[in-house]
Amino acid sequence: MNNILQLVIIAVIAMIAVPLVYWVGFRFRPRPIAPELEPTDPLKQQALDENLPAPLKRFFLMVYGEKAPLPVMVTAWGSGRIVVRNMGRLGPLWAPFRWSVYLVPGKEFVMRTTITWFGRRMLQGGDELRKGHGRFVMNKDELENENIDNSEWVMMWLYTLMTAPTALINNPKITLEEVEENSVKVGVPYKGAEFWYFTLNFDTDSGELRTIHTYRPASRDGRKIAYQLSLDDYHPVGIGTLAGMIGSSWESDYFQYNEMVGVRYNVDISQVMQEGASERLPSPPFEPEEEKEETTLLEDKVEES
Repeated sequence: MNNILQLVIIAVIAMIAVPLVYWVGFRFRPRPIAPELEPTDPLKQQALDENLPAPLKRFFLMVYGEKAPLPVMVTAWGSGRIVVRNMGRLGPLWAPFRWSVYLVPGKEFVMRTTITWFGRRMLQGGDELRKGHGRFVMNKDELENENIDNSEWVMMWLYTLMTAPTALINNPKITLEEVEENSVKVGVPYKGAEFWYFTLNFDTDSGELRTIHTYRPASRDGRKIAYQLSLDDYHPVGIGTLAGMIGSSWESDYFQYNEMVGVRYNVDISQVMQEGASERLPSPPFEPEEEKEETTLLEDKVEES
């Protein structure tokens, strides 16, 4: 009888201890790692257009000053938390991760993500949009279809607005409309004659960009679902003053928080863009398009955070 009781006690302790250890492992935040990339061309700048919507111009003045940088390539990095739903009986859990984004503003991107447990790598993968083709990969699982293409295109523009928002003023096809005193509606050309819209909402007092509202296609059926970024904790990051904390939500369901600790402009991301989120499916050599607008050259004096 005593043996049976001991086995029962051991089983109960195991049932409590195993999930507890699993949960504790996800409380350890990983250290962000700055990508080691070489600088490329000097950073171009241009004066802000007097005809910009007032809230957007006020924001650019706050972030960059009188002249707007026009980066050709961008990298940003940090850590954060993300909801992992396929955890069996443990249910959805907030898992820590480190991340890095490699971006050609308004064109394509690669995001690499490492989910950690007790600070060590547990899952690795990311998202990408390369040459118009989107892909999600996590360990050996991959997801590719037309809906992913569209979904990652939206994410490419959201990463552009997060890290290099002046891309909006360097594309004459983009429409900018002040819809309220502190809101601007951005129309981006999408599949020819169509436009995809992003609504930027700015803080009344500080002028900081606080939320970005848009729609993002679901990966399986392509339904357009309300999607939002919330931006907070503005501080010097790289060459400007950008949001240090970004929350992402489908409708009102927040599933991810990114802490952005560093941004660098005009660094060589060509190798990463060739490899993608996973190195198993390389694409042809990456060649960024040259900017055709005449701008003033300025040496990039960005220092890593």
